[in-house]
Amino acid sequence: MDAFTARAEQFAREDPTKAVGVAFVIGLVLTLLPIGSIIAGIFRLAFALVRPALIILGATKVYEEIQKRQ
Repeated sequence: MDAFTARAEQFAREDPTKAVGVAFVIGLVLTLLPIGSIIAGIFRLAFALVRPALIILGATKVYEEIQKRQ
């Protein structure tokens, strides 16, 4: 990460106009992409899958306990 930071600083010192342009374009692209919607969708999916996963885990543990006692 330090090498990346050093290269970015060197690039900004050598050609500041180009560095500002690149930063602007990257910011614009990140603003236009639905990053928030994608992350929210991932969280909704994860929360929707938690309940069935816990039920399966619980059923598995109960089955294992029953097998130990027999």
